[in-house]
Amino acid sequence: MVGSSDVTPEQAGLCRRFEALPVAAPAGLNTGVSRSLLSRGRGRSGWLRRRPSSVSWPVYGIRHDVEGGTTGWYLWTGEYSEADDFYVPWHTAHLYERWPEVVPYLALPPGWRFVIAPGYEDVWFDRTDG
Repeated sequence: MVGSSDVTPEQAGLCRRFEALPVAAPAGLNTGVSRSLLSRGRGRSGWLRRRPSSVSWPVYGIRHDVEGGTTGWYLWTGEYSEADDFYVPWHTAHLYERWPEVVPYLALPPGWRFVIAPGYEDVWFDRTDG
């Protein structure tokens, strides 16, 4: 397990529910996040990222192997794209602050996917893409 001490009780509970061994997504690592999940504005120190006021649900997530300073997670809303710039690196700590709905799923190990929306949850293992 990668940084299992960083797994929250809520994440551990979700992993138990799906019979998955937790793998932490440390706050100091990057997560790939689609631009559709972010709204951007210019600030003194560059781009400020904050949660959009109107969120496009559902939120999709897939976890690949943890490597190169990333959690392995890729999250998006709206229409998926294979464009090279579809995802931007975002410190996982910002997800904990701005997207608490996804936090319970972040300890699912590589190969897992989820789709969430208000009142909806689908979680499954699909190693064909992970």
